[in-house]
Amino acid sequence: MEEIQNEVRLEFGDTESVLDEFKRRIDQAVEKDRDKLKKLAQEHGCSLPQFSLAWILNNNTITSVLSGTTALEQLKENLAADDIKLSLEELKACDEVWQMFRPPRYHYAKNPQGLAEMKSAVGPKQANK
Repeated sequence: MEEIQNEVRLEFGDTESVLDEFKRRIDQAVEKDRDKLKKLAQEHGCSLPQFSLAWILNNNTITSVLSGTTALEQLKENLAADDIKLSLEELKACDEVWQMFRPPRYHYAKNPQGLAEMKSAVGPKQANK
């Protein structure tokens, strides 16, 4: 996403044009990735929401899932996601989409020196994730 943002800034001058072009390119990226995930879901015989919940449930670092439902049928569909087991390739595809759209991480340290030490301990690539 940052790459798209930088490209748009270079190509367009005024703020309104930059925002319009940025939104257009993000929409294209979202549509492409949504279609990719939708295809994987169809291959699994499930809906995109079920596939998305299965991805979350197959992630060992996530301890709980909050899912808002407005109808009993939606609740049943969401619960069925627990039975879906994803392959490593499918998990990787979901992770790749998430990497593009995930929000930035903020590190809060009591002092800037502590943050600098933490970044140097994990290395430059890991510190920016």
